[in-house]
Amino acid sequence: MSFYRLFFHGTSVRYSFISTLLNLLFYAIIKKNKEGFEYDKRRIVESFELDHTAVKAPYVRLIGEETGPKGDIISNFDIRLVQPNENAIPTAGLHTIEHLLAMLIRKRIDGMIDCSPFGCRTGFHMIMWGQHSSTEIAKVIKDSLEEIASVSTWEDVPGTT
Repeated sequence: MSFYRLFFHGTSVRYSFISTLLNLLFYAIIKKNKEGFEYDKRRIVESFELDHTAVKAPYVRLIGEETGPKGDIISNFDIRLVQPNENAIPTAGLHTIEHLLAMLIRKRIDGMIDCSPFGCRTGFHMIMWGQHSSTEIAKVIKDSLEEIASVSTWEDVPGTT
């Protein structure tokens, strides 16, 4: 049994999505050589090098783009709603926003793979197929958040049952 099936067995997490992301992660930080596996020190988590005191929320920032072995491009965005190391969105509210964004972003733009909250609860990672500008993504996020604030009700939140 693979690591992915063992770890996610019996959960509601989509196996193929998680498997794909874990494969991308493993191939990004580990390289195989004649002696076995070795950590590639040139590849570290981008946000660990980001000066969180220099950025000013709210903002949308392109973290980076990765090109897969078949030429597919994946874009990763930092969608920061509150200032890191100063504030955090309450967990229940963040979870509600996450569910609504999953629906509303897909209504506004094609190619969203995932939009998941940061563990620090200051915003979201948004992963997209293809190349997109920060301006394009910021408009989608702004329009979605405005709909959440002005139109959405609890009955509109998907996945609450």
